[in-house]
Amino acid sequence: MKFRFVFTFFYILLILSNCKIDQRLSLDRNHRTILASADIACKVAAIEPLYGFLFGLIPVFRNAEPQPVPGQTVRITEVTNWKDYVVTAIGGWAITLVRRTRTIEFCEENLYANTWNPEKEFVDQTLYQMAASGKIVLHLKTGESIHQVKILGFDESSIQIEAIISDPAGGFTDRAFLKDGSTIDGKQIGQDDKEVILESLEGKKIAIQKSSLHKIDMKVPKTIHEKKNLLKSEVAKITFEDPLKK
Repeated sequence: MKFRFVFTFFYILLILSNCKIDQRLSLDRNHRTILASADIACKVAAIEPLYGFLFGLIPVFRNAEPQPVPGQTVRITEVTNWKDYVVTAIGGWAITLVRRTRTIEFCEENLYANTWNPEKEFVDQTLYQMAASGKIVLHLKTGESIHQVKILGFDESSIQIEAIISDPAGGFTDRAFLKDGSTIDGKQIGQDDKEVILESLEGKKIAIQKSSLHKIDMKVPKTIHEKKNLLKSEVAKITFEDPLKK
């Protein structure tokens, strides 16, 4: 009898030693999942309870996690609320069952990542990297170059971009170029030793630290953001935008 008890005990330990509690991975090796930044606004994709016997060591009743589409990032948060405490207090004492709550959020950050093959770099790898980097320059086979481009998405044949072009309505503005490559349009209304004050096109006052400022161009043509699709076959080369060459 004692031998049977010991055998059963070690048999259970052997089974539990290979019990998978949780795992995070990308199902598609060519479209890797990226974690969301802390301050980005996201939409809730799923809220579900997580149960586990032996005080959480054996997960049960688990559903497959929803997967974000390419370009979306994901945020996963696990908390304990009053329902979790009630289930754990009763189930833990009776049958070692515990519970917590998991929230999965998808965020529209237009970030991409993929596997990297150093021996063979293909177009989609470049697009993924460029989309994650921010502003780029598209050099078309016609000889035209499109500057300050942001890649919003792409498929097998085309690329969806957002580019900054001259405002068809005309007009002029002051433009601040920051060291991180971004720009702010408005009217310079003041400055001191530490910052420059701009009044934006919407009438808001913006304080720019001089330590983060590259330069300000006065009375430059106004621009707008335009979204459009380009065929991959039209693109000759993609390069990074140099923030200091304006």
